[in-house]
Amino acid sequence: MAAWSGSKIQAWTAEDVLTARKDNVETLEVLRLARTDVGAALKVWARVWENWWRSRNSGVAEPWRQSGGDTWRSVPALTAWENWGVPELSAYNGMVWYRTRLMLSAEQARRPATLHLGRIDEVDQVWINGRMVGTGSGAGDLRHYTVPAGVLRAGDNDIVVNALDTYGAGGMAGPAEAVRLELQGRLQSR
Repeated sequence: MAAWSGSKIQAWTAEDVLTARKDNVETLEVLRLARTDVGAALKVWARVWENWWRSRNSGVAEPWRQSGGDTWRSVPALTAWENWGVPELSAYNGMVWYRTRLMLSAEQARRPATLHLGRIDEVDQVWINGRMVGTGSGAGDLRHYTVPAGVLRAGDNDIVVNALDTYGAGGMAGPAEAVRLELQGRLQSR
């Protein structure tokens, strides 16, 4: 026997029961697509998640599209945000947004890529240039996301991570050497 206080009942409910309720249509679409086409499921999930964010943050800039401005601060270390020495985050459970910018040549931008983010506690959504490229969950699991063709571009590329922590230590925990964009194949010499 096991118990996990606070989990949503949908996770414990049979699919046919959820299908009978009309408020689960989008979530079930994501699950059904994920069985055969993870890329298509991610596109639907991106729409669902982004609409969820907008419905709760009316008039607030969309962080996955926002580049620059003074709302972004430097991360002192790739460790749980409770360890950053920021009083507001010392016992914080909720969402924190991370952003970085990466410069690529045209040749690099055309190559297939995998984004490695190290360990994240506990749920994440990841965008590159405003397009969701991955989502994951698990306390401290390593994250690896395939970057679809056409997402990377020559010049600046914005990478944005939303980390949700609901208990304990949260956020991107590295290690720093595990966080990288891995370009596949060889660069062509000219």
